[in-house]
Amino acid sequence: MSAYQPSDLRTRRPSGFDSSSGWGSAQAGYESQAGGWDAGSNGHHYGTADSGKDANEGGGILQMPKELQVTFVLLFITALFLHADQNLAAPNLSAIASDFEMTPMQKDSRLGGLVQFGFFLVGGAVSIFVGPLADGFDRVTVLCGVLLCGCIPSLLMSLTVPSSKAGFFYFFLARICTGVAIGGSFPVLFSLSADVFPASQRALISGALSSAGNIGAAVGSVMSGMIGPRYGWRVPFTCVSIPTLICAVIVRLVLTDPRTQKKAKARQETPIANE
Repeated sequence: MSAYQPSDLRTRRPSGFDSSSGWGSAQAGYESQAGGWDAGSNGHHYGTADSGKDANEGGGILQMPKELQVTFVLLFITALFLHADQNLAAPNLSAIASDFEMTPMQKDSRLGGLVQFGFFLVGGAVSIFVGPLADGFDRVTVLCGVLLCGCIPSLLMSLTVPSSKAGFFYFFLARICTGVAIGGSFPVLFSLSADVFPASQRALISGALSSAGNIGAAVGSVMSGMIGPRYGWRVPFTCVSIPTLICAVIVRLVLTDPRTQKKAKARQETPIANE
């Protein structure tokens, strides 16, 4: 078995090859690759660690741009007045029963049972249908429709419903419409706010809108208990319905669905792309 000669282990190198320059060029190549990676990272908006931290760090409401602050306040007040209608009847059930000429048993079965059944069951079921509706249509328009569905029947009921046994039927329909408005507002409000506000602030906005519903229900109940016995059980419904109607008009005039804006922009750019 023949042994290898040292000459056989030599590496053939091209003429003019310098080992030191070779390693230097290789190192420069790796540095250029690293620089290219950094450039690619910046091109993909990764940025530095500090800039990524600043981009992902969520700020409070006061750190929002003024436009987003106005949008937040408008959605918060709208949700508050809409949910204020939820418990307006509870402090004045005896006065409502007397106005509609109910017996004590009818008061329990109709006001305490039938009305609540229609309010929560129908209102909760409507949320299932409003969600897909908000996916296919302009969400600001859907939100305005939901608000009008709740405030207009309550306003008409408080102003025009007669004080008789037949008046309970209109009262019952008005409460169902309020349940539809409250139940249908949840998917629209949270879907719209998820696109309007940045991702770092969505948890804050969702919590604020949820608290607006609870605050509105509590404020409406307290207000109804204070105003109802003195001025009549219909006055609290009027006091809540009118601000909700105003909020619906302002929402329609001020807010714009970002998804609708993107579709309109895409339609404007399509002819340019075809040309």
